[in-house]
Amino acid sequence: KTVISLSGGGYSSGAFSNCMGITSVTIPNTIAIIGNSAFRNCTGLKSVTIPNSVTKIENFAFEGCSGIASITLSSNLSSIGKDAFRECSGLKSLIIPDSVTSIGEGAFLGCSGLKSLTLSKNLTKIEQRTFEECTGLTSVILPNSVTTIEGSWSNIYGAFQDCKKLKSIELPNSLKSIDNHAFDGCRSLLSITLNDGITTLGVASFSNCISLESVTLPASLDTIPNSCFYGDTALKNINIPSSINLIGLD
Repeated sequence: KTVISLSGGGYSSGAFSNCMGITSVTIPNTIAIIGNSAFRNCTGLKSVTIPNSVTKIENFAFEGCSGIASITLSSNLSSIGKDAFRECSGLKSLIIPDSVTSIGEGAFLGCSGLKSLTLSKNLTKIEQRTFEECTGLTSVILPNSVTTIEGSWSNIYGAFQDCKKLKSIELPNSLKSIDNHAFDGCRSLLSITLNDGITTLGVASFSNCISLESVTLPASLDTIPNSCFYGDTALKNINIPSSINLIGLD
């Protein structure tokens, strides 16, 4: 068992990467930034205390820390970097404080044990792959600040892709765009109501949602793109408003 307490002003790239014997880390309140790959692949790490002095967690900081079951984030944290907690498969619950305005793509990709998620009320977008393959999630409520759920226009990646146990998603009135593959492969999703104000649906945004039975589309939408509901074999009820002038991209 290795327990370490640290001091200093920040952790540079890869400072403790691949230190698989570390089980617990206490970060002092002098630290403002946890740098790129700082604790990457510390697979034995079970407990992390992040003080309120930390304002930024950079790319890959805790990627592959599969032993972490819970983590309390700084109340002054403003950004979480790309792949910062990717493949933290032991993480069961997560509260992202309202101070956070930016979460990088893939930040929680593959957090398969995650069952409880509370998002910052000041997020404006969910980046591509942010919660991809979070196969333990059953429900998500997006805050009324999010305008975009991003997806990849060049690859088959979506924000909540392959969240296979996700049964419900509450979309806010602030939402304008759901991009490519956003909910592709959410096999347990039962119904979806797209609020008035959504103007863009991406390719395959709800494809392979094999339990999806009901879809309500808003009058603000004018196009249903290619493969939008492809493979949704349980779909029984979908309303198509008169505002729709194109089904399938020309």
